[in-house]
Amino acid sequence: MSEQPATAEIVATIPVANTLGEGALWNDETQTVWWVDIQESKLHALTWPGRELTVYNTPERLCSFGFLEGTNDWIVAAFESGFALFNPSSGEVDWIAKPAELKSGRRLNDGRVGPDGRFWAGSMIERPEPGHSLEDTGFYSLNAEGVAQLRQGSLQISNGLCWSPDGRTVYFADSPCGKIFSGGYDPKNGFVDVRDFAAIE
Repeated sequence: MSEQPATAEIVATIPVANTLGEGALWNDETQTVWWVDIQESKLHALTWPGRELTVYNTPERLCSFGFLEGTNDWIVAAFESGFALFNPSSGEVDWIAKPAELKSGRRLNDGRVGPDGRFWAGSMIERPEPGHSLEDTGFYSLNAEGVAQLRQGSLQISNGLCWSPDGRTVYFADSPCGKIFSGGYDPKNGFVDVRDFAAIE
């Protein structure tokens, strides 16, 4: 008997008409799914299963975000120009770091909170300009002291960041390359060098 291909059933569609909807995260405490519409500077929150949608305006394009322990009022945000704490309901922004490399046609992109509690977000060259180098794009880590460091360079457009259940393996995609990379993750030091990563074609 031949094996049948796996099928998936669509549970629901939400008519939000996003221009660039990305970065869906589930908040177990509030039973809501959150995501961004990067190009429209919007943050969406949908209750489940009630399906009540709330849309928040953001002060600039919000590229990725993470939830904070102990509060549902604030999130850690990777805006196009840097990292901040953001209160969606009030619109209040507390800027943490604006890396100099993000000026001149670069912006932050996909990211999430890692198993070590750091917030990680990638960057990308959006509008190539003279002097741009892939050495200046990659993953930033934001620690508890509010210091943002470029920890992994030479990526074109970082996406899909996630970790194995034990937190020892990290995965991410470099979208224009059409590859997913996996490699070791050290909770104290973060990524190992990308040259040591294995590409999954």
